[in-house]
Amino acid sequence: MKQQHRIMSYATIIGAILLIAGISYFLPELKQFASPTYLRDLILQAGEFGYFLTILLLLSSVPLPIPSSSVVLVGGYVYGLIGGTILSLIGILIGGTISFFLARYFGRKLLEKLVDKHHIIHFNHLFKKRGVIIAFIAFIIPIFPDDAVMMLLALTPIRYPVFLLTAFIAHIPRLLLINSIGSDLYHGFTKMTYILLAISLLMALVAIFREKIKRFMFKELRELERDVEREVVVVEREVGKVEREMGWKKKRR
Repeated sequence: MKQQHRIMSYATIIGAILLIAGISYFLPELKQFASPTYLRDLILQAGEFGYFLTILLLLSSVPLPIPSSSVVLVGGYVYGLIGGTILSLIGILIGGTISFFLARYFGRKLLEKLVDKHHIIHFNHLFKKRGVIIAFIAFIIPIFPDDAVMMLLALTPIRYPVFLLTAFIAHIPRLLLINSIGSDLYHGFTKMTYILLAISLLMALVAIFREKIKRFMFKELRELERDVEREVVVVEREVGKVEREMGWKKKRR
């Protein structure tokens, strides 16, 4: 999604941490609600409502500044590796379906309001060159914002069943990774946890430096940018030529 949405997502995480700290300090009688273990037990006791709440939070992460990875992590903490992954998949596929059909119905105007223009240009160019495989790569490696890919695919010729299958398969590794860490937050860290944390950090770095990594991975984007630069040079020359001709005509008058 757009840069503003990502900034608001980070602000939401910081705000939630500060809120929990504030509850513990200023309202000691509500201190139990700042305990992750207490909240976990509370959600588990809620039964089916807890499942619904987890899925709803994942759906809300698309239009609202709620980081989806944080919700997935909480799902792993509460429901464990398998339960958290299943709920995450359900939430992401439902949210992706809604995004897909909204973008397909409203078209490019909606897309340009929610997704940075350079992502639209880059993704469409790569899709024309490599087809659905680029969507599969983008879901696994965060070279494009995950929510944006759901909408970007809507403006390609891809059929909905292919979109759904691609999103389903490609999301499994990432969701298993995050839910495993969430589960270990409750059950205790192991050597594998630290390996998974290192992989997560690597994915975070990919997301931060995604523009440079995209250009490094795909020669098509480097070629596209060279073509754009050449077109800009040509346009600038033509504009300069017109300006010189207009200046010459003014002098003659």
